[in-house]
Amino acid sequence: MKLKYILFAVLFSFINCAFAQKSWTLKDCIEHAQQNNLQIKQSSLQVEQANINYLQSKGAFLPSLNGQATHSYNVGRTIDRFTNTFVSNQTVQSDNFNLSAQLNLFNGMQNVNNYKQNELNTMASKLELDKMRNDIALSIANLYLQVLFADELVSNATNQLQVSQQQVQRNTKLYEAGALPKETLLNVEAQLASEEVNKINAQNQLDLAYLSLQQVLDLDTIQDFKIQKPNLATPSESTIAINAYDLYNSAQGLPQIKSAELRYKSSSYSLSSAKGGISPSLSFFATMGTGYSGLQKNYTNSVVGYKSSGLVTADGSDVLQPDIVTTSSLIPFGQQLDQNLNQTFGLSLSVPIFNGFANKAQISRAKISQQSAQISLQNARLQLRKEIRQAHADAIAAYRKYGANEKALAAMQETFKYTQQRFDIGLVNAVDYNTTKQRLALAESNLLQAKYEFVFRVKVLEFYQGKPIDL
Repeated sequence: MKLKYILFAVLFSFINCAFAQKSWTLKDCIEHAQQNNLQIKQSSLQVEQANINYLQSKGAFLPSLNGQATHSYNVGRTIDRFTNTFVSNQTVQSDNFNLSAQLNLFNGMQNVNNYKQNELNTMASKLELDKMRNDIALSIANLYLQVLFADELVSNATNQLQVSQQQVQRNTKLYEAGALPKETLLNVEAQLASEEVNKINAQNQLDLAYLSLQQVLDLDTIQDFKIQKPNLATPSESTIAINAYDLYNSAQGLPQIKSAELRYKSSSYSLSSAKGGISPSLSFFATMGTGYSGLQKNYTNSVVGYKSSGLVTADGSDVLQPDIVTTSSLIPFGQQLDQNLNQTFGLSLSVPIFNGFANKAQISRAKISQQSAQISLQNARLQLRKEIRQAHADAIAAYRKYGANEKALAAMQETFKYTQQRFDIGLVNAVDYNTTKQRLALAESNLLQAKYEFVFRVKVLEFYQGKPIDL
C-alpha cells in the first residue's frame, strides 16, 4: 500500500514539474485567457441571458395552459351551491378543478417584433463577446512582446557584463605588471559595477513583465512560468504596404461594427413593438372545470304505506294517499367530477383607450433608444476609423524608428570597435572607453525596443485585416 502512495506521489510530482516547465507560446496564452478570463466569463453570461430572452420570445407564439385546484372546508353557515339554500352548523368539504388555455391571435405584431429584436440582440451579444476576446488577445500580445523585449535586455546586459569582466581581468594583469595606472583599473572596475546594476535592473524588468502577463492569464499557481521565444522576422516595409482606407474597408466585419449594426436594427423592432401597444388585441380562450361538494346528494323517494289525505269520497270513505319517505346519500367524488364537468370557450377583444399615457411613453422611449443606437453605430465606425489611421501611422513611425536605430547601432558598433582597439593599445582612456561602451548598450536597447514595437504595430494592422493574432 505504501509503495502505491509513493508511486502516485512521484507521478503527481512529475506531472506538476512537466506542467510548470511548459514553454507557453502566444497562442497558448491567448487560448488560456479566453477560457479563464473573468471579464470573458462575465460577457458569456450576458450571452446566455440574451439566449434566454430569445427563447422566451419564441414561446410567446405558443398557447398558454394553466391548471388550478382548490380544496377547502367551510364551517358554520354556508350556501349549498347546488340548491342555492342556506345550510347551517355543518362542516362542508368542497373541491374545484380548473384548466384554462389562451392563444394570442393578434396583438399589433408585438410578438413578431419582440422575436426579431431578441434574435438580433443575441447575435449582437455574441459579437460583443468576440470583441472582448480580441481585446484580450491584443493585450496579451503586447505583454508577450514586452517579456521578449525584457528578456533581450537581460541577454544584452549579460553580454556587456562579460565584456567588462574580461576587461577587468586584462587590466588587472597589466596593472600588476606595472603597465597600467591604477586609475584606469578603477574606472574599468566602476564600469563593471555599473553593468552589474544594469543587469539587475534588466532582470527586474523581465520579472515585472512576466508578472504582468501572468496576472492577465490568472496563473498565480504556476511556478517557473516561461514563454517560448519565436523567430521574429526582421521588420520589412512590405508588412505595412496597405493604406488606411483599404484597411478600414477590410475592418468592417469586425465584431464592434457588426454588433453596433445589429443593435441599431434591433432598436427598430423595439419601436415597432412599442407602436403595437396601441393596437387592439384579439385572443382565443378556453376553460374546462369541475368540482366536488360535500352537500351534493342523491335523493330517493320510497312509498312505505298509505295515509289519509283528509278528504272523503261521496259515500263517505277516506281518500288515501301514499306515505312517501325521502332518503339522501352523498354523491361519490368521481361521479360528481363527471356530473359537474363544464367547458367554456370564446374570443376576447381588448381595445386600448386610455392608460395614463403609458403606451405613448413607451413609444417615445423606443424612439430615443433607436436614435441612441444609431449614434452608437456612427461612433463605432468613427472610432474604428480613428483607431485604424492611428495604428497605420504608428506602424509607419515604428518602421522608420527601427530603420534609424538600425543605422545608429551599426555606426555605434564601428565606433566602439575602433575605440576598443585604441583602448587596448593605450590611446584612449578608460572614461572615454566606458562612455562609448554605454552608448553602444543604449543603441542596442533602442534597436530592440524599436523592433518589438514595430512587431506589435504590425500585429495590430493584421488584426484589422481579420488575421489571427500569433507570432
